[in-house]
Amino acid sequence: MRITLFALTMLAGSIAIGGVLAAGRSEQRENFTLKKDVAGRNWLALRNINGEVKVRGVDGLKEVKITGVKIVVDGSAADATKHLADISVDVAESADGLTVTTVQPDGQDSRDYMVNYTIEVPRDWKVTVDNTNGDVALAHIGNEVTVNVTNGSVETKDIAGNLRGEITNGDVRTDATLPEHGTCSIVTTNGRIVARLVVPPTATCQLETTNGDVSLEIPKNSSAGVSAESVAGDVNVHNLPFVTKKSSVKEKENKDVDEDDDESDDESDDDGPGTAFSGTLGSGKGKIEVSVTNGDIGLKGF
Repeated sequence: MRITLFALTMLAGSIAIGGVLAAGRSEQRENFTLKKDVAGRNWLALRNINGEVKVRGVDGLKEVKITGVKIVVDGSAADATKHLADISVDVAESADGLTVTTVQPDGQDSRDYMVNYTIEVPRDWKVTVDNTNGDVALAHIGNEVTVNVTNGSVETKDIAGNLRGEITNGDVRTDATLPEHGTCSIVTTNGRIVARLVVPPTATCQLETTNGDVSLEIPKNSSAGVSAESVAGDVNVHNLPFVTKKSSVKEKENKDVDEDDDESDDESDDDGPGTAFSGTLGSGKGKIEVSVTNGDIGLKGF
């Protein structure tokens, strides 16, 4: 594996942008652009510490394009500008993939470092993102996606591949189609999960959160064994033609977990509320599990 360390300097056409923050804090920014050949490669891994990450798949791409901005917040504009040089990006090139890593000092003397990334990769690449603090957004990826975030939200759109996510503090919103024999596993400690998934009969899906609601939409013609359990919340089922079903019901007013749903309950098959639900859709060959400790669960067909 050949490793190239890019000490990110001002590129032609790049500019340093400064801003004055409250309480005598100053922010300085520097833009950067890196490009890498696609030939023979099929995956990207990004490891970031602080900042936002956006990755988008593009059909027919010949080069991976890594653009972004490095940011320093310090006590003065001069100090912030000086310490922009502390941040670099390490690009490890292997025969089949790229690993991009943010290299920066630990925050000290009230100085903050951040790097925001916008990356374009071929649509059929696998993508892995590890981000400590900051939101992550991925779109138009036709292969496996893995996301690990400590503090920040995660959003995926138009994903066609296995999907794995572990988030400590942050909401998850995902739109994905799993492949045959595919897997989806999204686990968050503190945050809501809103998912619209296509789950083939040979696929498995697990959604789990400790503190937060889960709203899952799947096609009405799905084939899966479904289980949903909330320790301290309701389970609501709408518009899904279960062949068999069993629920544990509470005597309280029904409510739909999906706050974005404007459809009336008159158009739905309401089997909630409850703390637990299990049932079979179609032949029951697939597997869908939803687990919540403190929060409600909504299952809905489309």
